[in-house]
Amino acid sequence: MTRHTVLALFVPLLITPHLLGQCPAATGINWPQGATVYYSINSNISGTELTELQSAINLWNTADMTKNNSGVTYVQADSNHSATWTIGNGTTNTDVGASTTLNHGGDGIVTSATTVIGINTLFSSGGNIYDPAKPGYGTIFLKVGLHEMGHMVSEDDVKGSNQYAGQPL
Repeated sequence: MTRHTVLALFVPLLITPHLLGQCPAATGINWPQGATVYYSINSNISGTELTELQSAINLWNTADMTKNNSGVTYVQADSNHSATWTIGNGTTNTDVGASTTLNHGGDGIVTSATTVIGINTLFSSGGNIYDPAKPGYGTIFLKVGLHEMGHMVSEDDVKGSNQYAGQPL
């Protein structure tokens, strides 16, 4: 079993047109095409954060899967289906708002994933990464959820794009 952690060195509060035009590279690490992934959101995420993450999952599931060709859908875990993807609030590295660890075999097929969102993480220069005073905060956790789901279908971060929230690009 191989572990692959993708550190999201970004929070999409400041997106410039040149970033939108760059296609992220494929990592070759992803859920099997057409997979149903059972998820659970830890109880340490609540309120707006929980609502937005659930909205991100709903948006993913209702998107036109022929466009991204993943066919991956996310269903809340229950007593018959244990979670293969867990999402929680926790400690991330300084300047990293979220990270997803993908567990996979040598073939790159993901068997489980863990996403940690550092809701209270600070920039090394001070200040919250997730700052309610910043533009775009109202939907930030929806955007983070979609971003992290992208990693699970082989999307990588745009390299060299300085994807930091509230920081100059």
